[in-house]
Amino acid sequence: MSSHVQSGMAMKGRDPQTGFHAARYSDGEMAAIAERQGLRMPRSIAQLHGVASAARVDQNVRLLTRSLVLGDPMLVAVQKGYKIISTPSGCLEVHAGEAVLIEAGEAIDVENVPDGDGLYQAHWIAFDNRLLGALDAREGDAREGGGDRRTVASPVNAPNSEVQEVFLDSVERACEAILKECVAPAAVGRPRVMELLAWVEELCGFLPRPARCSTTGRVRALLTEDLAARWTTDQLARRLGLSEATFRRRLAQEGTSLSVLLTEMRMGQALRLLQSTDLPIIQVAFSVGYESPSKFAGRFRSRFGFPPSSLRLAAPPAVPAM
Repeated sequence: MSSHVQSGMAMKGRDPQTGFHAARYSDGEMAAIAERQGLRMPRSIAQLHGVASAARVDQNVRLLTRSLVLGDPMLVAVQKGYKIISTPSGCLEVHAGEAVLIEAGEAIDVENVPDGDGLYQAHWIAFDNRLLGALDAREGDAREGGGDRRTVASPVNAPNSEVQEVFLDSVERACEAILKECVAPAAVGRPRVMELLAWVEELCGFLPRPARCSTTGRVRALLTEDLAARWTTDQLARRLGLSEATFRRRLAQEGTSLSVLLTEMRMGQALRLLQSTDLPIIQVAFSVGYESPSKFAGRFRSRFGFPPSSLRLAAPPAVPAM
């Protein structure tokens, strides 16, 4: 999409739903304006290749998602309501104005709780393993010094409100660079994500760790290329340079199988799309390999305990004409 300059500021075409220029406002300001006008900003998941992906979550029902496994480490900054994360080591609450770093590859239970006005809202940034892999050697040196306080879900909060505000501004700027690439190109987006990672390291004492390079991890990376494809063990084994028997044995040793991995990844991606985009449910189903929306809905309910429609924001009540 092309952009132009007006009054010394990069401008973007008017959003068809809101009628105002996206580039003139932060995401928070745009959401506030849209709310006052009785509108809601369209949502999407954006990716800066090899760096990070980002989105925002709007949810107005309290739902518990069990045994969720992330493919990439993720930073979540809560704006409204609060998030409850349960791990084998304990339970963590993340309230509005706070952030949490969630490591990849570990099963967690997540509950998003709306605030008194009935809305849970957050931004998330998932860091690409390729970026983190390039930084891992430096963190390894730091770990030799014994400073790592890593847990599956680690709070990322400053010691005082003034510093926290600057940190959250860094989160906002990184999200904005990823979500509005036509305004902030990749040459700007990567430094903003690196700035955010510097904040994470400063406040946590460590950087997010790239996912382990196991057979399961390598398969996950391949499946991510196209979750709707009809993947076979033979095809994936050849991509990994393994015999089919060795491929099956290694997955079994890691406690999984291709069918389990594929289902979990498809359902995980469907969950993200339902939480963070406005795609129709039927399109979400197609995008993760289900030709039958009813079969998709049944599998989704079986996996998470609630139907896909639960993650769609209910329309606000109509205001009667005066």
